[in-house]
Amino acid sequence: MDHSENKTICKLFLVFWFFLLVISLQGKNYYIDPINGNMSNDGSYEMPWSRLDSVALYKINELSGGDTLFLRNGFHGDNVRLDKTPNKPIVVIAQNSEKPILLNFTINASNWVLDGLTFTRQGNDGSGVPGQFYNGTYLTLSSVARNNVIQNCTFYSIDDASNWTLQDWRSKVWNGIMDYGKNNLIKNNHIFNIAFAIQLMQQCDSTAIEGNIINNFSGDGIRIAGADYCRIENNVIKNSVELDANPTDGNHEDGIQAWDFDDGVNGLIIRGNFILNYDNLDRPFRGLMQGIGFFDGFYNNCIIENNVIIVEHWHGISLYGAKDCRIINNTVLPNPGGSNQAGPPWIGIFAHKDGRNSTGNIVRNNLATKLSIENGSAAVDHNVIDPAAMNFCRDYENFDFYPQPDIMVNGKSIIDTGSSDLAPSIDFYGISRPQGAGFDIGAYEYIDSILAIDKEDKKNILKGYVLHQNFPNPFNPSTIIKYTLARSGKMILLIYDNIGREVKRFVRFSEPIGENFIVWDGMDNSGKPVSSGLYFYRIKSGKFIQTRKMLLIR
Repeated sequence: MDHSENKTICKLFLVFWFFLLVISLQGKNYYIDPINGNMSNDGSYEMPWSRLDSVALYKINELSGGDTLFLRNGFHGDNVRLDKTPNKPIVVIAQNSEKPILLNFTINASNWVLDGLTFTRQGNDGSGVPGQFYNGTYLTLSSVARNNVIQNCTFYSIDDASNWTLQDWRSKVWNGIMDYGKNNLIKNNHIFNIAFAIQLMQQCDSTAIEGNIINNFSGDGIRIAGADYCRIENNVIKNSVELDANPTDGNHEDGIQAWDFDDGVNGLIIRGNFILNYDNLDRPFRGLMQGIGFFDGFYNNCIIENNVIIVEHWHGISLYGAKDCRIINNTVLPNPGGSNQAGPPWIGIFAHKDGRNSTGNIVRNNLATKLSIENGSAAVDHNVIDPAAMNFCRDYENFDFYPQPDIMVNGKSIIDTGSSDLAPSIDFYGISRPQGAGFDIGAYEYIDSILAIDKEDKKNILKGYVLHQNFPNPFNPSTIIKYTLARSGKMILLIYDNIGREVKRFVRFSEPIGENFIVWDGMDNSGKPVSSGLYFYRIKSGKFIQTRKMLLIR
């Protein structure tokens, strides 16, 4: 054997071992099928294991970081507990369009991802021990839970509660998620017909709550029980259910509620959330919901910005015991059609209930019907506060709270009249501020057809291309998307959900020059209605590409 042959063999040997190393570093796929699986199988596609609760008990030590567990249709157990922490994430995900069902799930470890799972007690209603407000909690992240992700999951007590009585709401309803851990991410979940949707407990720290849809709840949408440095961003929280015989003076449902255990709550960020008391005057057991209520402080260095809060209670945004907090560029208005029996909603900063004063806060660039700031508690400037503030909205009665241009209400304007000092760099829709001569008042930064989001947009407009903001926005069930083209030709309009999955595609092969439009009816490519939430729409025509955001509220 000559030197060149020996060198070739060595190279092949190294390639072989490198290939084995790469394979060893990649995670394995396992399949779990409650209907056709068996725990004596090897967990392969053809020979799946049975239920996730059995896997957690008997197969957990066979799993390694990077593995993926694909769950198929059926019930996967009523007491699943994950106690092993892998060196990198293990993903537990619904296989394709399958619907795995879970209940009483506990994560007592780190680096787990739950994706596309369904948590429900439906079919076993009332089997728990009824409490004052709820029957049990579906998913608990313990105090040692770190760096876990809960995304694209569904939580509900029953899929249709339209026939529930008040007694049903008291005895059959469940909680969604309770987090005692740190650095967890709860993202893009749908939580409905529930008591308390998401709760961040005192030990919780630095958890992020992003892009969730919370609908029809009898407790609170998001409850912060002493947690620090958490971020609550871009969630839709709507339709509270009233269980109390005296809703004005008794227990209140809150869109986002917080309280302290005397050691202070620090660094909360409440940004870009849409909180709606109710979307239909005919809803049964319509609640009297508070918007953002920070009670029993102290709250230190917290930020509340770019939220749209539409409620029928005094507490639009209320802080009781606050130091160095910022309330900037929020829109706080009464619910259309509401009675104002406990309103209109205010933005308020008050002393702690024990008498300690609030200090060093900033209230700026907000649009609201009422302001209630105790003397010395905050610097207050560039707000537009007026009982008729809803007249600034494009179509208030139809739940379109986007501003009208060139509208004056009692001699006041909200366009270009705000301050840039500490104002958020984007608005509720992620549009950069400012878009005109100055920052706008409220959660929205107004854009008309001749203004653009960024430098790239401005280049497109100069070339004759524009993708307009949809109208109405928010919308239900349909919206108009207008666009202007400088050249005729093929046009593709894509609509994505808030995690980037395509839900609808429009293709026109010979679109004319000038302004055109498409009506989207809220249906996906298969003709099924999509759920409430934030969506992106993107146009492609030649080299012209532009993306905007819109909000569907069903």
